[in-house]
Amino acid sequence: MVYQLIRKFRWPLVFATMLSILSAAFSIGVMVFLNQQISKVGLGSENYNIDVLVFAFALMGLGVFGVLSQYILSRLSAGFTAQLRRFMVGNVLNTNYEGIERVGGHRIYASLTSDIRSLASAFSLLPHVAYNSAAVILCLAYLAYSSWQLFVFVFIFLTLAIGFAQVLMNRGMKLLKGLRETDDNLFNSFKALVEGGKELNINTNRKQHFYKDLVVPHVEEIKRKSVHTELNFIFIHNWTNVVLFGVMGSIVFLAQAVFTTVPVEVVVGFLLIMIYLVGPISSLMDMYSVVAGGVVASKKINSLELGTQTGRLADHVDSKSSELNDDWQSLRVRDLTYQYPSSENEMYQFGVGPINLDINRGELVFVTGGNGSGKSTFIKALIGLYTPNSGQIYFDGKCIDFDSDREWYGQHFSAIFSDFYLFQHAIGKDGQLASDELIHQYLTKLQLDKKVDAQDGELTSVSLSHGQKKRLALLLSYIEDTSIYIFDEWAADQDPYFRKYFYMTLLPELKSKGKTVIAITHDDAYFHTADRVLKFESGLLVEVTENDGKSVANPKVEVVL
Repeated sequence: MVYQLIRKFRWPLVFATMLSILSAAFSIGVMVFLNQQISKVGLGSENYNIDVLVFAFALMGLGVFGVLSQYILSRLSAGFTAQLRRFMVGNVLNTNYEGIERVGGHRIYASLTSDIRSLASAFSLLPHVAYNSAAVILCLAYLAYSSWQLFVFVFIFLTLAIGFAQVLMNRGMKLLKGLRETDDNLFNSFKALVEGGKELNINTNRKQHFYKDLVVPHVEEIKRKSVHTELNFIFIHNWTNVVLFGVMGSIVFLAQAVFTTVPVEVVVGFLLIMIYLVGPISSLMDMYSVVAGGVVASKKINSLELGTQTGRLADHVDSKSSELNDDWQSLRVRDLTYQYPSSENEMYQFGVGPINLDINRGELVFVTGGNGSGKSTFIKALIGLYTPNSGQIYFDGKCIDFDSDREWYGQHFSAIFSDFYLFQHAIGKDGQLASDELIHQYLTKLQLDKKVDAQDGELTSVSLSHGQKKRLALLLSYIEDTSIYIFDEWAADQDPYFRKYFYMTLLPELKSKGKTVIAITHDDAYFHTADRVLKFESGLLVEVTENDGKSVANPKVEVVL
């Protein structure tokens, strides 16, 4: 993904790099020109005015190309960062829910924040790297032109020094990787800090444990690794300075003892260029930590294995929406199984199935069973959030291929899960924001019109009780106007009035409109309102109760049990 973005920005990057190289050439030209002028001091010059004009022209070129390269660089960096954020969000949106669960929200948060910043910082330094590299190459070329004897000595000395520095830089890369891995653990603690705020506030013992035994060790580990990493790069920086000044001192002494034939003015010019070289070489060494951080961030983002169809996100959704099968009549599940991936530390691996089930258009189906019986897992596999390990789902006779049909198939469902997230914008079936009049109509129906209003398709507030938030989620689900509704224990947080209203009024209304409703529920007092009640145990569909009260055991389950 990162390399795709760099290719996309390659021509502006090349242009900014060329301007940086030109700026470096002008700076070296100024140094060479001044070196030549030093030899004329005290001798006078017939071309004094021309020399001043050349110097002024060189300064102007240095300033103009420097400003242009920096301006283009700032725009390029901002554009790269914005595009990178869009790509990352798009890739997360194109990753199925199962993949997001596998990756972990804390790792995605870390990449959306620290990794993007690291990449943007590294990208913005590329023209600077080009500038300083060009300056170093041009300086070395001038040194070789001035005195090949001194240049050979400098070249050998620098080569040995760079070899040692490379060892330190490789170590620095490993330290940066370890530091980045620790960031994931800290972000996981931050996630728990926010999501577990209520529990932490009322339980002092848990609060103390969370702070002392979880957060502080992660913070201290990051501090320790940060110090080690920074110390490594500080050593590189100072090693570079020692080497460069050591080379300059060696040149002075060798010119007196070995290279006695080299003119004094050449040695002075050599030293002048070497003094200038301290800046570009030190900058390159300092930039390495930032560039290395960008490389580590890039590898970390790629390791998430997120979706990659970001470029077609909007068009893909729109084109599929017009092809929804709103006239479907049957949804058939055949030998469906799903098993949660297990890790080395897990002794128990839960799964559901094999499950066989037929659901008809306009049916009201309740799903019940104990905690951990597989109800929610089955629903997630049914609607495409999880990819079944085996079996088939036939939607009106079409066998669903979850590689190519997942998004299209999923748009036939509207779901409110027990751990739902409440968005503030109401989106209609056409993908557009709903009208305020329609939103207000449902607010009144759900008795929320006194607490919430709508403005340009957006709910003015979602700061309500959990039960009221569920009613707002139901409002958004209504407006989506899909053909199949999924409700995961929606009535569990409702007062007696709205619980009865949900089962006796809202669900029958949806059924009368030809909608299919699948509701996970434990409210056995209202089981009679459903066409069928499906009972799960240990990941298996063990019993189906029809509307007439007759229970039918699943014969395949009896064999398994």
